[in-house]
Amino acid sequence: DIGDMLITAGPAKHRGRPALSYRIETAGKSLVYTGDTSRSEMLDMFASGADLLVSECSFPDDSPSEGHMTPAMVGEMAAVAGVREVLLVHMYPVFGETDPAAEVRRRFRGGVTTGRDGLVVEV
Repeated sequence: DIGDMLITAGPAKHRGRPALSYRIETAGKSLVYTGDTSRSEMLDMFASGADLLVSECSFPDDSPSEGHMTPAMVGEMAAVAGVREVLLVHMYPVFGETDPAAEVRRRFRGGVTTGRDGLVVEV
């Protein structure tokens, strides 16, 4: 606990390296930050019901890389976990002109935002 916030470290899978995800809860709201990770059932459960899922989305669906999420993985996880909104971060230039948020929306009906420098998000 830090002040009125509950911060919990949870599972992440990043190519055999130690990695963590974080869940922050305060004032009836929750945010989950994935860090670098592959999708897993444990991570789905950790993110369950979050108001905001801040997820790395490093590679396009046609170029997956172990230890990282693709838009399809993020969309499926968000839908299964029942999160309210998704914020995509940590996207590599390999996406080119592809819109990862559009790919996430094919699997998830909640809000999807692509992170950018200076973006402020209210949970």
